[in-house]
Amino acid sequence: MINHHRRDYNKIGFALQLGMLRNLGCSLNDISDVPNSVLNYISEQLSINPIELKYYAQRENTRREHLQEIRETYGYRNFADEAYEYLLKLILPASNKRAEASNRDDY
Repeated sequence: MINHHRRDYNKIGFALQLGMLRNLGCSLNDISDVPNSVLNYISEQLSINPIELKYYAQRENTRREHLQEIRETYGYRNFADEAYEYLLKLILPASNKRAEASNRDDY
């Protein structure tokens, strides 16, 4: 999937986007936020000079197109209000019960 992109800066940018979505559940908005250790690790895996990242997504559409490609491939969706409401109904009662039990144990 990563190697379908021609230029090294697109490969490394795409790999970072993919890693962010798969592991952290969010997208990369600012390349300056990428820790050097992460950049160096991915660069080494791809055999690409980490300096290439500074050329990534100079065209804003590139980043959006890469995110869309990842979403379509893995079936990811943006977090919507419906999902928030569902999780709130699911988690809130359980957390309240746990908090009440914890408060009883404190006395």
